Amino acid sequence: MNELDMPQVENNNDESNENNNIVSGNNDNQENEGKKIDTKVQLPLARVRRIAKNDPDIKNISNDSAVLMAKTTELFIQFLVKEAEKNTIGNDRKIIKYQDLAQVVHDNEQFTFLADVMPLQHKKDKSGYIQTKLT
Repeated sequence: MNELDMPQVENNNDESNENNNIVSGNNDNQENEGKKIDTKVQLPLARVRRIAKNDPDIKNISNDSAVLMAKTTELFIQFLVKEAEKNTIGNDRKIIKYQDLAQVVHDNEQFTFLADVMPLQHKKDKSGYIQTKLT
């Protein structure tokens, strides 16, 4: 897929000129097997690139790739939060807590890759941050 095939994507962020790149196209939504996919991203593309470049094998990232990584990250977070919300509502609460997210990770096989960084039992240090043991 080249830049002309991509729908318009705007990133409203003042971090750098990188963030003001717009992928050319005419629509904000793209047809995909009968479903409309919103291609606007909320994550700053410059940060997505910076995180991806932390891998020593990655030298540069195209705008299309950065947009794709940002959108998939946003969808992943939305899915995880919606699943955690079910636990929250099931416990007659309105605020999603750590335990709700950790329970989703441990109850769903698709999240097993997060089990080490999100244990069911956690401890907070003196500053209030959750401490996990990574091996």
